[in-house]
Amino acid sequence: MVSDVTSTGIDFLADDSAHYGQWAQIDALIDVLSPNYITANPTKAAVNASGQLSTDLVSTAEMVNGAYGQTLLSMVGFIAANYPNVASISITDLPITWDGYGADDLALYKPLPAGRIGRAIRMDRSILTILPLATGVRQ
Repeated sequence: MVSDVTSTGIDFLADDSAHYGQWAQIDALIDVLSPNYITANPTKAAVNASGQLSTDLVSTAEMVNGAYGQTLLSMVGFIAANYPNVASISITDLPITWDGYGADDLALYKPLPAGRIGRAIRMDRSILTILPLATGVRQ
């Protein structure tokens, strides 16, 4: 897949953030739906509670410890360092509460005390539910 920047030679984030940043706070939104990555790396797919592999989401373990997560952090760092008109960076589509049941994901939670796991899940659901509604992104 060829990116818009590669095919057009236009850096849309730079252009748009410079233009709209004159009067608005710019938030760069990184969507982590990754069907191409999953196609190329099927063992890195997230697994839901029914054991089905996601076609769009990487596993929590890959996000935390793998190459995908490192690439994502590099992307955030690159935007922060090179786009002065971007005031914030958001990452969306991280539904780890329903797509984090692969063996590698579950191994991440085993060292945590049982009570802490419950709080983390409740807190995560609050973040995933409340923030998108508060910002009007989706319901």
